[in-house]
Parts: sequence; C-alpha cells; structure tokens
Amino acid sequence: MHEQYNNYKYSLIFFILFQTVLILIYFSGTVLVFTDYVWSVLFMAYLVIVYFFRYSCRISLATIFSLFYMTSILFIAGRLLAIFFGFNGILFNVEFFGNRYLGEAEASHLMFYVFSGFVSLEIGLYLSLLVLKEKNIQPVDFKVNKLILSLLLLIFAFYIYYSVQQGILSVISGGYLALYDAQDSSYGFEFSSIIRTLLAASVGLFLVQDDRRMRNIFLFILGGYYFGQFIMGLRGGFICYMLLLFWYNSNYGLKKVNFLKVFTLIICVFIFLTAIFNLVSFRGEVGTETLSDKILGLVYTQGVTLMVFNDSMSVSHYPLVPYFQNFIPGVSLVLSLLGYGVNTYDINFGSFLSYTLDPVLFGLGYGLGWSLFSDAYVYSFGNMILYSVFIVLFSVFINYMQNNVNKNLFLKVIISSLVIPLCFLPRAGLNTVFPLIFYTVIFLLLIIFLNQMLRRER
Repeated sequence: MHEQYNNYKYSLIFFILFQTVLILIYFSGTVLVFTDYVWSVLFMAYLVIVYFFRYSCRISLATIFSLFYMTSILFIAGRLLAIFFGFNGILFNVEFFGNRYLGEAEASHLMFYVFSGFVSLEIGLYLSLLVLKEKNIQPVDFKVNKLILSLLLLIFAFYIYYSVQQGILSVISGGYLALYDAQDSSYGFEFSSIIRTLLAASVGLFLVQDDRRMRNIFLFILGGYYFGQFIMGLRGGFICYMLLLFWYNSNYGLKKVNFLKVFTLIICVFIFLTAIFNLVSFRGEVGTETLSDKILGLVYTQGVTLMVFNDSMSVSHYPLVPYFQNFIPGVSLVLSLLGYGVNTYDINFGSFLSYTLDPVLFGLGYGLGWSLFSDAYVYSFGNMILYSVFIVLFSVFINYMQNNVNKNLFLKVIISSLVIPLCFLPRAGLNTVFPLIFYTVIFLLLIIFLNQMLRRER
C-alpha cells in the first residue's frame, strides 16, 4: 500500500513538472512548427507515457474517469490517432461552418492547449488518488414498484419509436446534417426535451433496481434509442452507450479489468461500428476503402472536435447566460418570465459559437457542438493556468463520483445517470452534465414519493 501511494505521488510530481514546462514554453511565445504526422507522433508518445504511469499505479480501465479519458482521446485527438496510423487526412482543417485551415502559429497555440488539457486530467487523477479515500461500502439497491417502472418503460419505448422514425425521415429528406444539432442537445422544457431528460435520469434509477429483468429491459430500450441515432449517422452517442454497458458490467467501474482485453474490445467495437454502419446507415457513405481505412476514417471523423475547440477559442466574447445555466438549470427560462428575452443562440456556448460562425446555417438547425476543453477555456478567460486548474478540478470531480458510487442511493442514481453524458462531454458542454444532476434528484424524489403512496394503498 505504501509503495502504491509513492507511485501516485511520483506520478503527480511528474505531470506537474510536465505541465510547468509546457506552460513556460507557451508563455515564452515559442511557436512549434511541426508537420501533421510529427504532431501525431508526439501525442502518441504522450499517451504511451500516460498509460505507463497508469499501469505502474494499477489504475483500472473501467472507471468513469478512464472511460471519459478514452472518449476525450477519440473526440479531441481522433485525427491525431488516425494520421499516426496512416490515414490520409488533414489535421488542422474543417469544412463545416466555413472552410478553415490553421497556420503554424494557430496550430501551435491549439496544440499547447490540447496537451495542457490532457496533462491537467492526469494531475487531477493522481491528486484524487492521494486525497480521496476509497469507499468500501456495500452495494446499494432500491426497489421501486413495478407499475411505475413499467409505465416509464412504456413511455420511453413509444418516444424512442417516434423519435427514431422522425429522425430517419429527416435524414432521408434533409441529409445527415439535419440531425447534427442533436449532438449538442441540452435539457429543456419542450416535450421531447422533457422525455429525453427523464430517459437520462432514469438510467441511474433502473440500474440500482434489484430486479435484473427490469434493468435489462431498460438497457435494451436505451440501446434502441442510441442504435436509432447510430443508423442515422450519430455514432458518438452509441459509443458512449456501449461504454455505459462496459462500466455497468464491470461492477459500476469497481472491477479491475485486463488491459489486453480492453484493447481487444476497443478494436472489436470499431470493427463492428464500421461494418454495421455501412450496412444500416442512411448517411449514404459508399466507397471502395479497405476495412482498416474505414476504421481510421471513423476515428478521424470523430476527432473533428479538435477544430471545434479551436473555433471556440477564436470568439472573444460569449453571452452571460450560459456561464450560469451550465450549472443552474432554467436560468434562461426565469429571465424570459421576468421579461428579459433570451435569444436561442445565447442559451449555451455551443449555440453561440455556431451562430457566430454562420448565422444562416445555425438558423437552419445545424450546429458544431462544443467540448469540455472549450468550457475550460471560456471560464478561464483564455488564461492557460486557470484553464489547467479548471480541468484539474473537473478531473477530481469525476474521480470523486467513481469513489462514491456505492456511498448512498442518491449518489449511485446520479452517478449512473451521468456516465453517458460524461463520456460524451469531450464533444458536448457542461450544460449536459450539471443540470442533469438537479433533474435526476427531483425525479428520484418524485419516484420515492409515488413509491410510498402505492405502498400505503396496499
């Protein structure tokens, strides 16, 4: 135990020194001029260092943090991975919402922040391991009346059938981009938003049930929702759903898993996604590429968030409302009720970015998405030190949740409901995470109340 503690400490010191050197080079005004492939080699070398330290410290690959880190690599650094393994693509270019190609200084600036963000996540990880105590508590289960659960399952099944059907029609008539804005969805007060919010909040409720059959039925219905998105072209959500299944079947992230098994599983998942997507997708992608080219192409396209992060840094002023609404749900609604009109593009940072870059495309319903790294940049006002501190604190927050997954009923429900939003967070915003905590608590209190009412009537 003492040896492991020392490993945590040495790892923390290493990444703090790494971050210090990175920040000093950045503030010196140095512009790093590398080819796309060299950038990819540098990032892969960094990942080797990261996982060497994690292996030495026996860090589980099944924790929420580990899964979040995997999706961060995929969504933010997917292009770097694809180029490293031979994909013929441009690293610093995007053709959606305009055609932008970064110069040497812009690329250097972006990569400083990308590396700083990933290093900050590691600092938060080892800080958590040193500061937070492990909770060896008995698993928590909560038995809800089957009538309530059955009613919820029925509502979700009808909603998913309707939404998938409408989505397919939208893709057929308007193309894949007609659904792109769904990837940046947050929680609101329209009917479809309410059902989506209930669906997200119900993940934790169903996963803590002692009735295995109910758990499996819900996971099947939830899988239908994300598979419906998958065949329409929205692959990120389906990847996060599969990570939820992995976390759940790894005893809520508490079970140690073999590295080779996880690596093999990742490869199999990408082969499955690539093969099945070409069979069932309405996206209309046809080509003569090999399977490896298609897999690398999938990884490359998922990594477009790298350029979204860059675009988010190019906007100097963001509206005030999202600063609060990211953490406090309903701020825009309250302001509207008080007579202060809030434009749709001012509700969250991602919408404002899309509107700023192209108001016409935004008006047609398209969107770029967002990223946790973008949130960190905005809240730190572009200061790299504050940016790093923000991500370190968020990393500690994620590790705190994993450590306390069995502490009590409320925490287990909340944490289980947050797994998918957290895995998708590298491509979304904080407005998809913290408001959900509030809604999940309200939903759970309502379920407990209804459960007690039905018990009294017996």
